[in-house]
Amino acid sequence: MLPTTSGATARKLSGGGGPIIESARRLSRDVLAALDSSILAVFNDRALSGSPAESLRALAAWNPQTDSDRLARSMVMLSAYRAEQSSPGSSHALLQLLSGAKTPERKPRKMVESDLLPLVSAVKDPTVQSLILETVRQAGPTGNVSVSLGGITHLSVDESASFPVIVSPSFTSARSLTRRKIVAYDGVIESVGQINSFLEECFREKASVVLLARAFANEVASTIHLNNQRGNFDIIPVSPEVSADGEFTILDVSAVTRYEDTSRVSLAAAGQECEVVVEGGNLKVNLRDLESRDGLLKRLRNELTQFSDSEITRLLGQRIARISSRRVSVCVGSEFGDTQEIVKEKFDYGMRCYLSARRKGVVEIGGRILPGDSLRVAREAHESFTKLLRNTGGSLVIDKEVALAKRRSGQRK
Repeated sequence: MLPTTSGATARKLSGGGGPIIESARRLSRDVLAALDSSILAVFNDRALSGSPAESLRALAAWNPQTDSDRLARSMVMLSAYRAEQSSPGSSHALLQLLSGAKTPERKPRKMVESDLLPLVSAVKDPTVQSLILETVRQAGPTGNVSVSLGGITHLSVDESASFPVIVSPSFTSARSLTRRKIVAYDGVIESVGQINSFLEECFREKASVVLLARAFANEVASTIHLNNQRGNFDIIPVSPEVSADGEFTILDVSAVTRYEDTSRVSLAAAGQECEVVVEGGNLKVNLRDLESRDGLLKRLRNELTQFSDSEITRLLGQRIARISSRRVSVCVGSEFGDTQEIVKEKFDYGMRCYLSARRKGVVEIGGRILPGDSLRVAREAHESFTKLLRNTGGSLVIDKEVALAKRRSGQRK
């Protein structure tokens, strides 16, 4: 026994970390067996089936019997969590490697349509699988997906447009989905006096507005923010991204929302209210008037056939993609009871697998389809785990005095 800087004692594990490796192997086999079972847990008479999506949850629930088991569980949990952050499905693959299973080398290949069903079947829940498949079908390659908890499980689809913008972090309401009118001004707002009549109009109507302009003077932004704080109105000043791509933002926003005249700032000239939110530096607008959007799309696609210059066609393609995306909202309902959060996590896991596979391909292992990067990440985590133990032998800190003090303190309470 050796003293540590904390006053506890430490015991070096012999055999190149063999006891911990053996505990990790037993732990992995137990967790994999639980995940392969038809019922992993029961919540209010509702059975929850095991699946790779539950790897970290089942790992945390494993009951250690010895000090080596406890240390092994902590180390495996950390490795599995880090691996899962890098690639979905890799924590389950890591458990397989730790259990002693032989996994052959496989090179990723490009994902095809027929891979989707076996890829999301890892969640092992028919309801969640159908939600994922329908979400992918509705969203298409450019759609945005959000998931929430609510009263009844459902899926809703909104046509949307997305534009790169700049907004001050002070305007926190920009990050929440709200209904607002959109006012687009093709110029710089240099003073409060320039938009004074507009601000008075917003004050009278207690309006909620997105004000899009090339730029705003500091006094303009601070005046708007102060009046927002006082509840006089709710205006979010937004500027397009400063780039060739952002050059057409004001033109396209005004076209799809039917703002009448971008040479003036007028609340009366704005069309119907739209659901808007700023996410990841993009202004996302749910469109209700598809006629205006479709008219702009038709014009842009016609222009696309008239130019051969690669830069021009790229810009046109980018504009088309921005105004023709979709927003899919998925709600996991209360009929799932206590498992509602777990069902949401399964949905998130399935969508992460799909998105990862779309970017990095897929790999087939033992009849299962996994995201293309998951096996590589799992192998690296496994190698790092075993190398650490074999090189250091591992150490186990024993601090019985602290544990005893905690027990005595708890008894006095």
